[in-house]
Parts: sequence; C-alpha cells; structure tokens
Amino acid sequence: MKKNIKVVKIQDKYTLVLNIGSDDHVREGQLFLIYRLGEEIFDPDTNESLGHLEIVSGIGKVTHLQPKMCTITSNTFTTPVLKETIKEIPHNSLFIDVARKERSIFTPKDVIPFNKPAVGDYARPIESPY
Repeated sequence: MKKNIKVVKIQDKYTLVLNIGSDDHVREGQLFLIYRLGEEIFDPDTNESLGHLEIVSGIGKVTHLQPKMCTITSNTFTTPVLKETIKEIPHNSLFIDVARKERSIFTPKDVIPFNKPAVGDYARPIESPY
C-alpha cells in the first residue's frame, strides 16, 4: 500500500477521491480515516517532539474502485434517538400482563459529512469495528 495516501479531489461534502486503488490492494467497503496535520506537540518534561496532532475530518468507506484511485463516501452517522416506545398487547393472550410486548421506534440515522476536507489531506486504512 502507498506510503502517503492523500485526498486528490473533493466531489462533495460526503464524497472524496483518494490517490490509491485496486493496484494497491484496496477493496470495496474498506474504511479510511481522513485527517490533516495540526500543530507539533512537545512533551512538557523532556521537550521531545511527540509529532503533529492529527485533526480528523471523518471516516470514509470505499464505494468505487479504479486501478489508481478510489472514491470514498462518509461512513459516520448520527446516533439514533429513541422517539417512542409502543406497548403491544396480543389479542389472543389470556395473560395480558405476561404477554405484553414493547416495540421501540428510533429516529433514522443520518450521514455526517466530512469536516472541512481539503485536497492534500492524509488518509490511512482502518479496521472496521463491526
């Protein structure tokens, strides 16, 4: 895999193009962390450089693959919120208290756009938590 994976095009706030593709063993569905470098951070005791702070723009999933580039789409979502809980009582139950069921309704998840992505931002593959 390439050493410096970068954003080469911003299609829209949800879709980016990276300079890596199937020739580099990228696969559809693979996840990439998109980030830019912030300020250099130093250890207060040793004054040793700890490197540059990574400012995360988002996580993207490969949705289109070409030999030398791939398209990723934001793979970060809002957390569903409990909207309401409905208690259902089956009509054929003699033991209503025992047979009571609950069904929860959540708001749908929405895709969160990348946070201020720019051409030249870095990317690195990450493992899916699922």
